[in-house]
Amino acid sequence: MQLDPGQSHYQINLAYLLLNNRRYAEARIMAKRILAVATSTGEKEVANNLMQQVQQAEEWAARKPNAASTSQNDGSSPNSTPVTVLAGSAGPNTSSDAPVALKKQLYGVEGSISAVECDKKPEVTLNVDLPSGRPVTFYTSDFAKVGLSWAEGVSEPNLSTCAEWKGRHVKLWFFATPGKEYAGEISKIYFF
Repeated sequence: MQLDPGQSHYQINLAYLLLNNRRYAEARIMAKRILAVATSTGEKEVANNLMQQVQQAEEWAARKPNAASTSQNDGSSPNSTPVTVLAGSAGPNTSSDAPVALKKQLYGVEGSISAVECDKKPEVTLNVDLPSGRPVTFYTSDFAKVGLSWAEGVSEPNLSTCAEWKGRHVKLWFFATPGKEYAGEISKIYFF
């Protein structure tokens, strides 16, 4: 596969695809390549975060040797939703049969943006309508820290045009925020 070297978001997406498919060595190579050619602090931060996520995923897989075979979604269950665990840690004195307490877990949803609040820049709050029709609220305190990518032919999303995002189809990755008025802290967004 050849990637356009001038388009780092393609490389970042490929690295996350490799990571999500438990191809950690290849994801690490991609992260190193991204870091090597990064020119902005944002690109360097994304690459460093990716390297950290690869390391955490490898540590998780090493701690839980049967996790790879039991956590993969083979599509046989129609109601199952794949969830990517990027960071996890067993608590002290836990047995292999005890549930694992996760520090952070990255989730993904796909749907259309039904509401956008971006008056308090760099803060952004989005409502995404899930396929069930239920809107779910997501938030970021600093939009500059959100990883952005978009499909070819789709206008580049940026904070200055955020009010125009209503109706756009997105895939959004987030960290759950129990007890908050929103479902999760936005990590990255892909605009279709």
